[in-house]
This record gives sequence, structure tokens and C-alpha cells, in this order.
Amino acid sequence: MRVKKNLLLIEDDEELSSYISLYLQSKDYPVSIAYNSKEALKLIQNHEFDLVLLDIQLPDGDGIDLIRHIKNKNPLLPIIVTSSFAEVQTVVRALKRGASDYIQKPVDIEKLAEKIQDLLEIKNKDAAKDAGSSFQDIEGPFQKSEVMGYLWKQIAGVIHSDVPLMIYGETGTGKTFLAKKIHEYSHRNKAPFVHVNCPSIPEHLIESEIFGHNKGAFTGADKEVEGKLEFAEGGSVFLDEIGDISMSFQAKLLRVLESREFEKLGSNKTIKANIRFLAATNKNLEEAIRLSHFREDLYYRLNVYPLYLPPLRERKEEILSLAEIYLQKLSHQFNKSILLLSAEALRKMQEYNWPGNIRELENVLQRAFHAARGVELNAEDIVLLKKNETVKKTRAALTSLKELEHQKLLDAIQASGGSITRMANILGVGRDTVYRRLAKYGIDYKK
Repeated sequence: MRVKKNLLLIEDDEELSSYISLYLQSKDYPVSIAYNSKEALKLIQNHEFDLVLLDIQLPDGDGIDLIRHIKNKNPLLPIIVTSSFAEVQTVVRALKRGASDYIQKPVDIEKLAEKIQDLLEIKNKDAAKDAGSSFQDIEGPFQKSEVMGYLWKQIAGVIHSDVPLMIYGETGTGKTFLAKKIHEYSHRNKAPFVHVNCPSIPEHLIESEIFGHNKGAFTGADKEVEGKLEFAEGGSVFLDEIGDISMSFQAKLLRVLESREFEKLGSNKTIKANIRFLAATNKNLEEAIRLSHFREDLYYRLNVYPLYLPPLRERKEEILSLAEIYLQKLSHQFNKSILLLSAEALRKMQEYNWPGNIRELENVLQRAFHAARGVELNAEDIVLLKKNETVKKTRAALTSLKELEHQKLLDAIQASGGSITRMANILGVGRDTVYRRLAKYGIDYKK
């Protein structure tokens, strides 16, 4: 017999709250209703709940502040926020404060019930530990870096939700690796992870690749083909380098994100898209929107929770751990024992700026591994780019980094309401650092 789970619904619209409450009670969920923040706080203080449904626009207060009160009392309590499309920045703030997931108004009641069931199952599994802690625990090498430690904390808060994640970072920083890890430690890990390398698919084939097609849908379509979305049912789809898809396909992808359904080419049958979307780019999508190369509405659909993967030059303390992991992999692959770096080799690698990031590190180590004669890699085994080549590539990379940093500051201002303390918490840095960065870009945060 299933133990009943008590839900708290905080919604000021009486008609909507009655509709949601009656439906959830028909699913055997006891529901308590609060129509404002004051009523909600009283219920939270006097009763134990298993999940909270929260309208983030309340008549007597900010739903974001209410999340803080709820989490102070019970850090493991799942919270689903409801919002309109226009409140996307507020949704981001809610997620960063501790909300588990969100659903857009008008509420799809069946989808809401699915989210509730998924989060309650996750809560049962993680009752003895913080959500996402298992994800952090296995990432040992990366936690040696302060900036990556902050990233893991961000991910831990949303890893079990279905919130779309946008991963920003330079080429070679490990965006695909990160997306796979997010999937592996999410509640969707029993279903497929589908990696879509957007630039590698010709424009005239991408619709067929993603949606699939029926026999006779176009010239050469001699059989029915399952698309990547259909194959990924229940799992995650990673749209790698999303900034490279055409405007015409962006419109079709937007429809999937809005309706969670699609049709194969040559078919009128609608297929439900029960998947989580992850995306990545090394481009400045804000600039692409300005140039009319990327749809603003699609950007807001995918960019609900942005993650910034820093370049290797900003986390050089990871180099030794990454090198040891990769050398161990090579040793197993080629049955050759080289698991050590000399102090001189490590110093040489840490003094280098790594314009190609982790991908370049792996290439350098692979060349050194095959060239080495002993059981240890020495400085002469490590062949790096010449200084002038490094400077040229690093300058190009820094342009992208500056764009990302500038945009990250703007996002922090929006999410914090102009509070320097909140900006510092969001960015994971000190208040003095925030002041310096704002001055560097000439940003007036009080606007």
C-alpha cells in the first residue's frame, strides 16, 4: 500500500487552486491550500509536507523569499514553482534559491502530476543525503578547483529536475562530458542519453535526424526511420553547439520545447516528447540574437538555467588529477605502465595557457605517452605549442571568455535585483570581486 504524501499548494487564484487540488486528490494526494505567503508560512510552521507547489507571484510577497523560508525549515523538501513565460528570469532566481522544478502556466495538470511523482520518488531515495550529493562525490579531480566546486553546487540543485540546462564554455572544456554526467546522475539515467552534434548534420537532413521520417516522406526515404527524439524517450537529448542550427529548424525545435510533442516527416501522428533537453554552445547567443542569427524565444526556452564551464587556464589545479586519470586510461588501453608525471613536466604544463583546453591536454599527453621511454613522463616528453601560437589562440579564446563574463554579470544583476551581496552569492565570489568586474565592464548595476 502506498503511503500518502501530503502536498502544500500555494496559489492565489481560487479557481486554479481548486482545479489542481481536486485533480491531485483524485490521485490520492492529500492537499492543503494557502492563498498567500502569510497563510503558507503558518501551514509550513505547523505541519509537515512532502512537496510544495508554489506560485512565485503572490499578492502579499515574493515567492522567492518564501522558498528561502521553506528551505530553512526543510532543506530536502521539493518545490515546484509555477510561472508564466514572461517570468523566465524569476524562474532562474527560484531555481537558484532551491526550487526543484517549474511548470509554465496555463498548467498542464497531467505533466504536473508526473513531475510530482518523479520528485517524490527522488526524495525517498535521497532522504538520508542532500539531493545531488552523490553527483558531487564522484567528481573528485574537479573539486580541487574552486570554480568547479561552485559549478557542482549549482548542478546539484537541479540535477533531478527536468529544467532545461544551457552549458556555456570554450571548445574543448568538457561540455559533452558534463552533459553526460548530469544525465547519469539524474532520475532519467535508465533511459538513453542522445548526443546531437548540431554542426555535423547537414541542414537538409537535420529535421529527419531529429524527428525521424516515414517511408516515402521524401526522395530516398525507402523505410520508416526513428528520430533521435523518439529514441531518447524518457531520457535526455544533448544539443551540442546549438548556436549552429538554422533559423528555420530553430522554429521547429521551439515548438517541441513548448508543446513537448512532434511529428515524423510524412506523418500526421503526434508523438509525445518525454525528454529533458540539455544544450551547449561556445558562442555568444545574446549577440547572435542581436544579429538575427538565433531566435530570442528559443534562447529563453533553453537558457532557463545557464551553467558556465570555465576554461582549463582558470582551473590549473586540476591538471595533475586530469593527467593521472588520462594516463591510467592510456596504460590500460596500450598495456604500458606510465602513470606518473615528473615535477618538471607538471610545472611545464601548469605554466602553459591551454588554448585548446582539456581536449588539447589529452592530445599532449597521448603524444608524450607514446614517446616516453620510461615509466614517468619528463618535461622533454611534453610538447606544447610555441609561445606565439599559444598567445594567438589564447587571445581568440579570451574574447569569448570576456563575452561570457560580461553576460554572466548581467544575468547576476537581473537575478539579484541589483544587490551586490546577492550577486556575490550567485557568482560564488567576494563582494570586492563583483565591484571590480562591474567597474571593468562599466556596468551600472543600479539601473
